[in-house]
This record gives sequence, structure tokens and C-alpha cells, in this order.
Amino acid sequence: MVGAGIVVPGDADIIIDTLEVIASGAEPGLKINEIYAAGPPNEYHYYSDQFIELYNSSEDTVYLDGMIVCRMGVEIKVTYIFQFPGEPLIGREYPVLPNSFVVLAQDAMDHTNIPNFPLPQSVDLSYADWEFRNSLDYGDFDNPDVPNIDNIEAGHTLDFSINLVNDVILIADGSDVNYMDGININSVIDCVEYHVSSDHLKEIEAELDRGFGGVGIIKYGGQSIERISAGFDSNNSSVDFEIIDHPTPGYQHE
Repeated sequence: MVGAGIVVPGDADIIIDTLEVIASGAEPGLKINEIYAAGPPNEYHYYSDQFIELYNSSEDTVYLDGMIVCRMGVEIKVTYIFQFPGEPLIGREYPVLPNSFVVLAQDAMDHTNIPNFPLPQSVDLSYADWEFRNSLDYGDFDNPDVPNIDNIEAGHTLDFSINLVNDVILIADGSDVNYMDGININSVIDCVEYHVSSDHLKEIEAELDRGFGGVGIIKYGGQSIERISAGFDSNNSSVDFEIIDHPTPGYQHE
């Protein structure tokens, strides 16, 4: 938190005004750069082409080993939790180079070319970097050429999917995976809340995200939300993100 004092000269009394800005997590590093959740234009209620894109905005290589990706609720309560392989904090098996994008697909397949499902405005995720996988979901598609981010919640039987128009997505370093009591805020790397309405009651702490991305996004409209500039982070998704007409997995929109 930063305080800035302003002195007004010329008066008998000195007036000092203080502006406080919450800036937790706004420093360079691994960021959630794009969230595509709304689904492509279709009449089948199809949204399995969802993905989350990460971006390393720092000058250093970062490592995904043991990190967790969560779908969150009120008071940092976990609703979904999936984990990268490797040892949290110390693992060096899964690097992300500076200025690099990483695409995490719900299903790493070509969603534009599904038999009996003409979805030309969907996305080809067969070349995603990672794929969410739940071994308890026996119908979950698994691309053998794409490494998995695995479910670690006992008894959870669903693939990693997110709400089409509102949700909270969080990535953390994996030092706290005790999801029953929420995630330790000190382990959080980045957090983004998106919602179709700016009037919605915030579900996540302001220290993690002070606003909403995706205000006005249309369900099954093929739109995505992306940072206005790769890695740009003021810790306020209302400012940091914009709606784009079509998802851009692995690159920044122009």
C-alpha cells in the first residue's frame, strides 16, 4: 500500500491529503493474461473450448512446477483446484521464459473440427501447452501429446470448466493446497475476477482484484477477455482487461 501526501501552499493551515493505493500482485511476474470462457457462437451449448492463458511479464524464467490453478468463491474458498506436476517453489522442470505465453486448455483439441458440430468460430487448442485433466472424469478428453494439469480435490469428478459470464480464477505457488480452508493469500501469484455486470457484489478480496474484467461479455458470443497489453497489471481487472471479438491463444491481440 502506497501513501502520497499533497501539500497546498498559501493558506494559514497546511492541508495534507493522502491517497492510498492497493497494489498487491501488480509487480512483474506470471500473469493470467487471457480468459476465454464464453463459448463460440453455437446452438449446442458448447463451451469445451475454454482456455486460460498465462504470460511471464518478468525478465526472469519462472517455473510452473507444483503451481495450482483454482476456481474460487467468496473468502478465497476453492471450488475447483488443479495442480501442475513437480515440486512447488523448488521444482525446475517446467520453465516459462520471459515474455512467453502458456495456454491451459480445458480440452486440447481442434474445436473447429468436431464431427457433427460445425464450430468455425471456435479455436484450435490441439497445440495448447497444457491440458486440464481429471482422472475421475472417465469421459474427459485427454490429448496424449499435451501434458496434464491434474485435479487434486478428493471426490471431484469434473473437468476444469468455468462459468461463461462470471467467475474468479486464481493461480498460486502451490505451497498451500489445503483447499478446505481456502488458499493462503501470501501464496497467490495472480487472481482475476470477471463478470458480465459491474453491479455484481465482489466475491474476491480487493487485495487480489479490485474490479471486474469482462463487463458486457455475451454468452456464446465467441468473445474473450484479455489484458490490454500483455502482462499489464494494475491489480484492477476493470482497468487491465478488455473484451476482444475472438480468442487469441498463445499471442496478444492487436
